[in-house]
Amino acid sequence: MQQHYSKTKLAAAQEDLWLAEVEREDQDTLVITLAGPGGIILLECSGLSAFALAQESLDPDVLPKDLVLEDEFQLSAVTEFNPDDEIAAKITEVSPEYADDVLCASKATFLDGDLDTLKKAALLLDLRVESWRLSPQPLDLHLLIGCTRLMIANEAGEVDITHVAGEVEDHHESSGPAAPYTAPSEPPFELDQQDLPQGILEVLRRFFEAGLNDDFNQLADLVPSFDLSHAEQAAHFAEHFHSLYDWGYARALDGWGQDGPLATVRIRGVIHSRAEDGITAINEECVWSFSLRKTKESWVIRNWATSWPSVGSAPHLPEEKNPGSRLGIAARSFEIISKVQRTISYLTSL
Repeated sequence: MQQHYSKTKLAAAQEDLWLAEVEREDQDTLVITLAGPGGIILLECSGLSAFALAQESLDPDVLPKDLVLEDEFQLSAVTEFNPDDEIAAKITEVSPEYADDVLCASKATFLDGDLDTLKKAALLLDLRVESWRLSPQPLDLHLLIGCTRLMIANEAGEVDITHVAGEVEDHHESSGPAAPYTAPSEPPFELDQQDLPQGILEVLRRFFEAGLNDDFNQLADLVPSFDLSHAEQAAHFAEHFHSLYDWGYARALDGWGQDGPLATVRIRGVIHSRAEDGITAINEECVWSFSLRKTKESWVIRNWATSWPSVGSAPHLPEEKNPGSRLGIAARSFEIISKVQRTISYLTSL
């Protein structure tokens, strides 16, 4: 299982830090400077065997081949530290499987070594800079580093990471699983356009069925985590899934694409939110955007996002051939519109 410094050893040492500089001290040593309101933190990676830069889209719809980069990351260029820039950097010890996942979803360049050398390194690190760029497309920057030793220092000297862990406090309060709720009994997955590869189609079918049936162990199988064990991921879904994502009913395939082991899929349907705190139940048209990766065993879901589309947002027939435009719901054809509208009407009548 992937071990995160941010949850254990270094959490107290890397609050509100930004990437300021990456410098090659010598052939075998990489020095990374992080800056923040609390001062400077230096990360010295010695015994360097592999080093890769990976830029990953934050949008599940964007494949690596379609990622537009405004400029290339220059290792020799110093990034001026600006305390007003909300760009957080976190250093994490990761697994070879995590490196595979990041690299397959990114535009990546190896500056030292290769993937095989990186995955065999005694210490495999990921320095992730969240929201490194917001235009022309939002993306994260990953510095994947294979080395033998990581030394951390602040302005007072070297930080003993074996003692930092005791300073970390967990302020998370669990509210426990949500109260039982019976969602409307419409079929959770009903697509006419099934030109998706069978493996992807089956994973998405199981995802919507598991969400409707509160099968959180199934969800943990379909959406594995590098941070949590299977049992922890299932518990996380049991506590948070419906409070974050409500109940979904898939009705139409808006589009999909594939780039090697990575695929993106957009599904249109209806999302149901239960009545709560005096607010009546709501049924709305919704689009789910999925990022999936093919492993040795099967396809898995890396991440997904939901959006509430505007009229005319989906591919559709010309207006004179598309009576659905008069319904105020955009879709590819009258048949799709009828299916979405029928589902909304049915759920609203319950």
